[in-house]
Amino acid sequence: MIRALKLGWNETLRGKRLIFYLWALQAFLALAFTWPFFLLFRKTFAHSLLAANLSRGTDLIWLSDLIYNYQNLTPFLSGLGLTLIFLAIPFSLGIDGGILGALKSNKSFRFPDFLKAAAVYFYRLLKIFLLFLLSLLFLLLPFSRLLSSIFNLWTEKAASAWPAFWAGLIKFLLLLIVYSLLRMFFDYARIIMAIEDNRQALKGLARAAILVSPRLFPAWAVFLLCSLASLALTFLFFLILRLIPTSGLFAFWLSFVVGETYLLLRLAVKVFTFGSCFHWAHLAMAQRQPALKVDI
Repeated sequence: MIRALKLGWNETLRGKRLIFYLWALQAFLALAFTWPFFLLFRKTFAHSLLAANLSRGTDLIWLSDLIYNYQNLTPFLSGLGLTLIFLAIPFSLGIDGGILGALKSNKSFRFPDFLKAAAVYFYRLLKIFLLFLLSLLFLLLPFSRLLSSIFNLWTEKAASAWPAFWAGLIKFLLLLIVYSLLRMFFDYARIIMAIEDNRQALKGLARAAILVSPRLFPAWAVFLLCSLASLALTFLFFLILRLIPTSGLFAFWLSFVVGETYLLLRLAVKVFTFGSCFHWAHLAMAQRQPALKVDI
């Protein structure tokens, strides 16, 4: 486990160019998502003095004027939904495929190589993603309903609110554990598919089950430690953000710089997570088949 984390850290240090590619793609996605709203705001307030107050913080008159002009939210919600479906999900899967391609590459990894890897692994990752959604629907959701039924027997006759509080907390923790196990299992499945150059999602899931099941706790520990690193970084970001003033141009640009720094670090943690899990799977496969030569 420690060796896998060290190798993941080395991949992060080696992948500075990869992290920059990821940041550029994320910036493009953010621009594509926010540009229509910028055009909308410019059309509405370009000749209004109300927009001058934005640098001082939230302006209720400005917001109320915006809501009054656009009371019909159906086009907005439709556009938001289509954007999430046709941009966010494919971009995320493409980025994951590019990372897997970089981890498998032993040579200099440039942007055309990143795009090629994203295209090669996209359909495989899409199948794994859809199967993961089905697992949430047919495993996690029924399990949640089962827990609710069990805990209702405990809380329905309670004389105070404490049983309901503890029941809700225990249910949340159990669901979090099951979700993390499902997420870990499907993440290892797509990594194993990339290592073995396998195109069949069900075969990848079976291979992941064979590899991970006897080594559940080490595999889960690597996944959880990487997830905790991401959570700790997010907590630190919001802690710093609370210390930044909420009004003024300097505060705006400071928040922007802090946000972009956070995004870069989040992407570095993403590469670290993929790298650690990738090398753990590689090492586990080498232990399972000692005769197999594995280049790390």
